[in-house]
Amino acid sequence: MVVKKIFLAALLAGIFVGAAPAFSIRSPSISVSTKTVTSPGAGIVNISAIPSDAWISVDGGSASFAGWAGPLSPGQHSISAWAKDHYSSQFLLVVEENTSYTVSLELEPHTGFLALEIQPPDAEVFVDGQKIQGSLVEIPVGRRTIRIKKFGYDEHQLSLTVRWQRISVLNIGLKPSVFEVKAWSLRPEIFNPSNKGSYGRTVLSFSVTAPGKGLLEISDSSGIKRFERELPVFTTWSQRFVWQGRDDREAALPDGEYLFKISLWPLPESGAGAEKAPAAGGDSPAVDDVPSADDEPDNGATVSFTTRVRIDSSRIIAPSGAQAARPGLLYFPDPKIARLLPGSAEILGTYPRGASLALGFKLGPSTMMALEGSFDVAPAGGLGLSFLQGFAAGGKFDLGVLGRFAWNSDLSPSYPGAASEAEISLPLAASFGGLRFGAAPGLVYDFNTRDIEGRAGLGLWYENQSILTGISAQSDFGGAAPVSASNPLRLALEARVLLDSTPLTFMLRISGDLSPALSSPTASLGFGVVW
Repeated sequence: MVVKKIFLAALLAGIFVGAAPAFSIRSPSISVSTKTVTSPGAGIVNISAIPSDAWISVDGGSASFAGWAGPLSPGQHSISAWAKDHYSSQFLLVVEENTSYTVSLELEPHTGFLALEIQPPDAEVFVDGQKIQGSLVEIPVGRRTIRIKKFGYDEHQLSLTVRWQRISVLNIGLKPSVFEVKAWSLRPEIFNPSNKGSYGRTVLSFSVTAPGKGLLEISDSSGIKRFERELPVFTTWSQRFVWQGRDDREAALPDGEYLFKISLWPLPESGAGAEKAPAAGGDSPAVDDVPSADDEPDNGATVSFTTRVRIDSSRIIAPSGAQAARPGLLYFPDPKIARLLPGSAEILGTYPRGASLALGFKLGPSTMMALEGSFDVAPAGGLGLSFLQGFAAGGKFDLGVLGRFAWNSDLSPSYPGAASEAEISLPLAASFGGLRFGAAPGLVYDFNTRDIEGRAGLGLWYENQSILTGISAQSDFGGAAPVSASNPLRLALEARVLLDSTPLTFMLRISGDLSPALSSPTASLGFGVVW
């Protein structure tokens, strides 16, 4: 219920001023900036105001709506501004010839007061999305949206008109919420606990409307219970539980499918029962008639959700290298892409100049498409598009086919891989434990010279589920002599580290050309992410 009592603010302001926290009320301000221009016998004046619909008058002349601009004679001028629901403002501006003046002014809004009588008293109150505190709050006049909420109670929202120099009393009592479970999910549904950081776990998340408790039970495909955990008392809406694929004794569980059963119930003081909401994923929820825990209310109901998750140790997520968001090193595309997640992105900053953004997408189990955009402060820009198809050649070997197109607005780009060209190559890689070696023979067509030349790329790197570090090289054949100024040997040394507790990969790369002296050295720093 909203009760509006009208008083003169002057009567109570002296009493309540100490208890009236500010509501981001803009203070009146005037700023003037100048610059020299050619305007003999006059100054050029531009005036803007907040609010934007303010009226502005110069020397008592005709008022201009939403700003004023024009020449003024040298000397002192009177500027007036006014707007609805704001205090008017008047000031003097001294104008000199051959000078441009930019005047920005902000009018002080009219305000009223909002007196709060809220139950429970610790409920949060928001006015137009801004949290306010205290029993009396000064607020600019106008129509305001007020939202009152507290965990365990139904949220209350209303609109209220705040009037100038008046107090509006807001008397609201929130109603206790019925215990409900909403928007629950378990992601990802397939994971490998040996992966690092967020890729080695699954997260159960859901929201509740009132205090409660819960029990999580995880069973294997044969029905044997492998993990049980009592969830702590719910004290806020959003709830989250992380499982890293281990049993009650912290032992790693084998590959296979596991059944999650989550039982949730309200605390006795939170309401008379429970209501279920449609599940966001997994199987449908069920309601058990008889509570099983000692602290469940006798007349309550337990909400039970079931869903499944699979542990798959072959789902290896490593900090794979990326040129145009493809696996491997800068100058060698790794054809082993079956283990990659559907999407990837990488952003790099390059010294002494340049930056790039790359996006990668899996089109199939062994097919990758990548798109890269580059920017150089020359200025110059470029785009790259590549497709990589991987084949399992057997045992420790992987074979692939790379098709790549690149365009650049600069005839002589200074950063690696940015020339306007089309490339096709056959990358072949072999594994020796965590060490991998690869070679990629191919052909390249230069759109500027219209020449077709041979191209070879080499890569040697070490990788595991936390780090990738290696070196790659690339050279063209058939035109200018290799390792020369017109056909340098391109080299890149790089490292990627998958950060703990985040899905981000930190990347550092140093590259340069041998011609035969080292030239065009660059250093790149950035982050990548997969999803």
